[in-house]
Amino acid sequence: MAVSAALGQPPAVAPRFDVSSIKRCESNARSAGIRITPGTFNAACLTVKFLMQVAYAPSPDASVPISGGPAWLDSDPYNIEAKAESNPPRETMSGPMLQALLADRFKLRVHRETKDVPAYELRIAKNGSKVQAFQEGSCAPPDANEPQGRAAKGPPNCGSFSIGLKGGNVTLDVHKRTLAEFANQLHLDRPVIDKTGIAGLFDFHLEFAPDGTTAAFFPPGFALPAPPENGLSIFTAMQEQLGLKLEPARGPGETIVIDSVERPSED
Repeated sequence: MAVSAALGQPPAVAPRFDVSSIKRCESNARSAGIRITPGTFNAACLTVKFLMQVAYAPSPDASVPISGGPAWLDSDPYNIEAKAESNPPRETMSGPMLQALLADRFKLRVHRETKDVPAYELRIAKNGSKVQAFQEGSCAPPDANEPQGRAAKGPPNCGSFSIGLKGGNVTLDVHKRTLAEFANQLHLDRPVIDKTGIAGLFDFHLEFAPDGTTAAFFPPGFALPAPPENGLSIFTAMQEQLGLKLEPARGPGETIVIDSVERPSED
């Protein structure tokens, strides 16, 4: 049985952007992305569903299933420019403040439901784990003014989750994270639950061919190159490169259910 919790409007005391501008995006989807600088939040060519993932996910790298709502939430990209008079933390702007903006400008009303859902269990593969233990000095403390996962110079940010492209493959680099955090960061078509039983901090490097299982790693409409002819699925890559495996299972999962939403007035 599902357990439901109403979210509704963010409370009146919740932090809000002082100024916001919203326009339909007409440019190439490759320009899609989010840029956060002190006091500003800018989203380029992103759908409302993608913005909801950013606003309601339990951590910057996690994902949460979203159900309900009209089809345009998945298809129509928007540009958003928002400013705050103060200098709130990045997490506040991309979380509670973005939730408030979606509620104010898109009239978005949602609630959460927790129920048994299809999932993957992350387990140790037959021949044992190959994950690399974190080495002190291999990463640097993150810069609050830099995009997540990117350091201005030198080693990558500690705790970062970086996605790239290499010859048609997707590359995934994670630094100084636990296996439970790594599982939570995997944007697959199902939630991933850590069942490895391995403690400690690790660095992860994974290369795999994109497919429907991993589509959520990139914004909707992002033009991925053709995958290599003999590219590995994430299931095969996980076993060969990390000594881990993803097994289909069921487990508790939280879903954001859309109760109502409207197209915004552009300005």
